[in-house]
Amino acid sequence: MLAFAVSQPLMADTPISLTQGSSGTWNADWNGLADRTDFVQWSLDLQDWHFAPVVEYGGGVKSYGFTSSSSKFFVRLQQAYIPSTDPEGDDYDGDGLSNIDEVTLHDTNPLEWDTDGDGMEDGWEIANNLDPRDDGSIDPLNGANGDSDGDGLSNLYESYLGSNPNVSDTDGDGLSDGDEVFNYSTSPTSDDSDWDNLTDGDEVTLHGTDPAKWDTDDDTLSDAYEIFDVLTDPLKMDTDGDWMWDDWELNYGLDPTDLADGLLDADSDGLANQLEFVFIDKGYDPFTADAAGFPWSADPDYDGLTTTQEFTVHVTNPRQPDTDNDGMDDGWEILFGFNAKANNLTDANPNNDESADPDDDTLTNGQESGYSTSPSDPNTDGDGVNDDVEVTQGSNPNDPNDQDPPPGGTVEVNVNFGDHSQSHSEKYRVKLEPVEGDTQVRERSNRKYGETQTDTFHLPKGAKYTVTLVHIGTRPTYREEPNPDYDYTLEIPQVAAADQSLRIIKDPQGIMGVHDEGDSFFASGKSADLFVMQFKTETISLSPPNQRDRKKLGVKEESEVTVTPNSAGVINWSLENQKNATVAPAAGYSVLFTADTRKKGPTLRATFDTGDIYDIVWEVVEPDGERAEKTVDLTYAAGTQGAGMKLKYTTLPDDVSFYQVEVLEVDKGTSNIRGFFSPFTAAELKHTPNSNWERLYPDNHWDDNAFFSGWGFPHTWEFGTYQWDIEVKWRTAGEGGNGLFLGNRTQLHTIHDSTGRSTESKSGQSATRTP
Repeated sequence: MLAFAVSQPLMADTPISLTQGSSGTWNADWNGLADRTDFVQWSLDLQDWHFAPVVEYGGGVKSYGFTSSSSKFFVRLQQAYIPSTDPEGDDYDGDGLSNIDEVTLHDTNPLEWDTDGDGMEDGWEIANNLDPRDDGSIDPLNGANGDSDGDGLSNLYESYLGSNPNVSDTDGDGLSDGDEVFNYSTSPTSDDSDWDNLTDGDEVTLHGTDPAKWDTDDDTLSDAYEIFDVLTDPLKMDTDGDWMWDDWELNYGLDPTDLADGLLDADSDGLANQLEFVFIDKGYDPFTADAAGFPWSADPDYDGLTTTQEFTVHVTNPRQPDTDNDGMDDGWEILFGFNAKANNLTDANPNNDESADPDDDTLTNGQESGYSTSPSDPNTDGDGVNDDVEVTQGSNPNDPNDQDPPPGGTVEVNVNFGDHSQSHSEKYRVKLEPVEGDTQVRERSNRKYGETQTDTFHLPKGAKYTVTLVHIGTRPTYREEPNPDYDYTLEIPQVAAADQSLRIIKDPQGIMGVHDEGDSFFASGKSADLFVMQFKTETISLSPPNQRDRKKLGVKEESEVTVTPNSAGVINWSLENQKNATVAPAAGYSVLFTADTRKKGPTLRATFDTGDIYDIVWEVVEPDGERAEKTVDLTYAAGTQGAGMKLKYTTLPDDVSFYQVEVLEVDKGTSNIRGFFSPFTAAELKHTPNSNWERLYPDNHWDDNAFFSGWGFPHTWEFGTYQWDIEVKWRTAGEGGNGLFLGNRTQLHTIHDSTGRSTESKSGQSATRTP
């Protein structure tokens, strides 16, 4: 047998030696040091080490004997420099096991709290029947991910929580440890996690209360107290539905289980207890006579019903726009036959749900509530246009005299509004009231408490609105201070340039944005202005037709640009990517744009004093061809030989106007002289084109006479022909110079036979005459 001693001191080299005895025995010897504890380890393969059942402390010669018949045997020291009076009974690694127990009973490392490195303490593993030397490599149930009791919690997780990895319900409350942690946020080691005197299991299975919350409904009464002592509903802050909180009723001597006491008048001021309670934030008190000035005729929750109508007729809450919290306002529900006191999701008729569309107009009941349209009639105002179409096109679905879309079209304007804060307590209503360019007042209310929502308004271009925000309700179960909590968001985001629309907000009072003032409503009595800008372009030329909003122009073509509404501030105009385009004047709501004299793509930019920018991108094109049409044959006196016609030349492209362009025919000479004309020279048959530049008409045409005549009778005729070659040039009016090439023309004169019959041909058109 080979034996080796491996010294592993922590602070000083202390050799360990092996001395062979008889019959496979060996002695390990070393020198101890003061205040040092030595632990001896042995191994047969230098991989799997075990502790000898000995703890040696202090100075002097130390020795321990081994017996082994293995062919290889290794020993080494593990040392700890820790002063101790009881090195065997101490727990150096804090794992809950004494040093001597670790080396004699468990073969664990007294200097490592987690011998197998699986994240679980040696003492905890032993106490829970897990192997502290197996990280799960041998038996997966011993490892960190093991789950012997099948409760959904791993061994490692149970070790963190102190729960029993061998029992699925450590605290015996009827809930598995995994459910407590992952589903109910309760402690698996306590049967009453919220200390409300109800076991976690009973809260879940019997009462439906929150086992992690002492007071499930936030009425300051513990769940057990409500269930066993005052017999109120621990899930409802207002058990009897009289709009007064259970704890408040108890504090003031009322019965939280008796709906009738809400209609009593404790202070004999003519106002019922529950009515004064919901107006407490306005200074009313059920126990103080204070009825003077009560807002009977007002509509404080903006649901379309006055306080009188809500309380005395419909018994709905005048401070809650949606008493039953089903996403549809009380006034709308009552108008169209719904029960405003019963959440429509709980009734038997699915057509009453907020998401239903019983009239098949693609608007849900919730949306119809927002638009004040009928849920059972797709055409509320009876004007022949369905509600959803009117909403999208911008007309009023509640006005039979407003069924057509705005003449200038609409812009989708998104308004984001509501309570963004952590309190989740408030509802608001945004209102767009037209000042010019529209007659329809547009309003929307928050459907849920404590949430912002984005509603889309289809607004006509060229309109101006006053934007206001009003507070319409506080969540009935909100108990924190301040109450109401007036945090709010009001935003109308600008759109991407590709949308080619511009909305401008003028907000001198600062109501827009995110507000966290809380104890006061910042937007109260204030407003902002919304401008839905319309940019109209209309070419000066009336041809081609449909000139409004045409952005493709001929060279030097002019277009008038007008902007409405004209009260959005100063507009300054500038040009980008242009050669010699112009705009005049440089500022104002009506300007004249003159296109470049050459092909280009200029941008006309409007910059408002608010910093808002709107770009109009033009396409400027040059003449690139022409089209010829014969309008009439020319007439000649008897005895005159010749033929001719009137031609109309249209400069192309014809989807723009070139009324600022002039053209010129340039003689390129006479060729192909044959037959009858052979005796003549080219100079004698010279073409005499128009010598002056011709200004094009607004529809891009100019007139030309193509003819030949000159011989009278009698004459002896024979076949003959010759050709005039012509080049056509163009330039913009007043430009000067020789112009640019537009195209070539050919004019051909032919005598056919001895009768003198002749044909004049030009640009694909011809006229034939026999004298």
